[in-house]
Amino acid sequence: MKSPSRLSYSSLSTYAECSMRWLIERGHKIGSDTWWATLAGTVIHQLTEDWDRGKASEDAVTSKVAFEMLLDVEAAKAAEEERKVRASGKVLKKHGKTGGPNKKDREWWLEEGPKMVQAYIHWRKLTRWEILTLWDGEPAIELQIDEPVAGRKFLGYVDRIFIRPTGEMVIVDIKSGKEPAGWLQLATYRLGILRKYGLDITEAAFWMAGEGDIPGLVDVERFNLDAVEGMVGAAWRGIEAGVFIPHVSNMCSGCGVRDYCPGVAGEKAGELEAVDVVEVNERSLIESVTQPTSA
Repeated sequence: MKSPSRLSYSSLSTYAECSMRWLIERGHKIGSDTWWATLAGTVIHQLTEDWDRGKASEDAVTSKVAFEMLLDVEAAKAAEEERKVRASGKVLKKHGKTGGPNKKDREWWLEEGPKMVQAYIHWRKLTRWEILTLWDGEPAIELQIDEPVAGRKFLGYVDRIFIRPTGEMVIVDIKSGKEPAGWLQLATYRLGILRKYGLDITEAAFWMAGEGDIPGLVDVERFNLDAVEGMVGAAWRGIEAGVFIPHVSNMCSGCGVRDYCPGVAGEKAGELEAVDVVEVNERSLIESVTQPTSA
């Protein structure tokens, strides 16, 4: 097995949470099941981006027809990849905020998804936060961050950089599911933005689609950027040393690759070859250069 050509925050997070899941999904290339919430999140990102870029009107991006069309496109991609789409949330007698008769299935998202897009537009108008225009004239929307971290290739996409009416810049990541338990993702974005654009942005937030707001600003300056870089480096060392240990917990019941996991005696676990040696992918290596870590 060869190591990846790069890491992303998603890949780093997966490895930290369960390195065995990382191995199955990203090493053995076993596609995991996905969720209607995940597909709907992609749609929400697309529609809010279209509105922010002025590509579509408010009426267009908040219509159920537009949401349904894009959601079905994402579902078709999952089907083509032979990935089952599952419903998250709770079983309720009636449609509610946390679920419905069939949890948060396709029909739930067709009802709630357009409302979330509308909530984003309302929030933008209410706060009067403006999208930062970069030095090249491009708006700070879905910024690709591909600067090296820990001497290796690292990839991330920053949903937005806003300027508040008081002048401060804020990194914002749009979330359609639960609020993340921590802010490390935002700290990695701060590091990437600093290196690519020379902007040291110390405030960040998650915009929660279900709430139509941000739960609060995060002071990402509290994260030591050398330590953030060290975590990325530790993940690379673990992967290339062949350290893949299942993190068995009550979360395993919802894992999309549990059938292949030896940690829970998955029915298909014996079908995967044991990984004894991980070959370093030379495409991941970066020539030695001096990178700014802090302002």
